[in-house]
Amino acid sequence: MQSRLFTNGRCLATALLALALVFLYLFTPAQATTPGTATLTGTMIDEYGQPLHMMTVSVSDGWSQWNGMTDEHGVYTIPDILPGSYSVLAGPDFYFDHISEYVTLAADEVRTADFVFGDGPSAEYGAVTGGVIGWDGWPIQGATVQLSSNGRVWKKQSDMSGQFAIGGLPAGSYALYVLDPMTESSVQYQNLLVKADGTVTVRAHFTQSATETAGAVAGSVTDSFGTPAAMLSVSVSNASVYYLVKTDMEGHFGVGDLEPGTYSVNVVAADGVTSQSSPVTVTTGETVQLSFAF
Repeated sequence: MQSRLFTNGRCLATALLALALVFLYLFTPAQATTPGTATLTGTMIDEYGQPLHMMTVSVSDGWSQWNGMTDEHGVYTIPDILPGSYSVLAGPDFYFDHISEYVTLAADEVRTADFVFGDGPSAEYGAVTGGVIGWDGWPIQGATVQLSSNGRVWKKQSDMSGQFAIGGLPAGSYALYVLDPMTESSVQYQNLLVKADGTVTVRAHFTQSATETAGAVAGSVTDSFGTPAAMLSVSVSNASVYYLVKTDMEGHFGVGDLEPGTYSVNVVAADGVTSQSSPVTVTTGETVQLSFAF
C-alpha cells in the first residue's frame, strides 16, 4: 500500500512539474531571435544614471514597425526585426519628446542602442536650455525644438512659457533648430559646445528690430512690376546661426537679435529657384535696410 501511494504521489508530482514547465513555456516571453532576423537592445536612463521604466522604443521603416518597452531596470529588447535600415525612436512621446537615430540592421545581428533622457546637467552629462519668443514679444508655446549630433536627434516642444530644456547630453558639438509653426520662421544654431556638468543657454528670439545689445536686418521684396512679394523665403546667416523667415503681405521682412558681425542675406523668388544674395555687416543697436526686386 505504501509503495503504491508513493508511486502515485511521485506520478502526481511529475505531472505537476510537467504542467508547470508547459505553463512557463507558453507564457514566458521568448527572447530568442528568429534565424535571419536582428535584435535591438539597450538601456534607458536619466541624466543621473537611474533606470527609466515603461519607456517605449520603436523601430520603423515607415511600413513595418517593431515596438519594445523598458522594464524596471530600464532595459528593453526588440527581437525578430527584419534586416534593413530603420528609424529608431525612444521616449515618452513619439511626436514631441523623443530621441531618434537611423540604424541599419543585418541578419542575426544584435545591436545595442542606449538612451539618456533628462532636463538638466549632471556630473557626466550637459544640457541645452532656452526660450522661444515671437515677433510680438510673447512666448511661443508648442515651438518645435530639435537638437542633433552624430546622427542622433533630440526633439521637444516649448512649454507655455516658451521654455525648453534638453539634458542628458554627452559632451560635444551640437546643432539646434527651432521652428515657430505659426509663422514658419526658424532659426538654427551651429556648433553649440556642450560640456559635462554644463548648460548652454540660447534665445530663439523672432524679432524684426535692433536692440541695445543686438543688431538687425530688415527690408522689402518686390516683383518686376514693383508689387510687394509676399510669403517669400528670406535667410540671414553666418557660420554660427541661420534664420529663415517669410516676407509679409507687404513684402517686408526683418530679423533681429543678431550678434555684431558679417551675414549673408538670401531671398528666394516665387519660382523656388531664382535667388538674390547680399552680404551685410551688422552692428549693435543698428538695423541694416535692404531691398530686393525680381
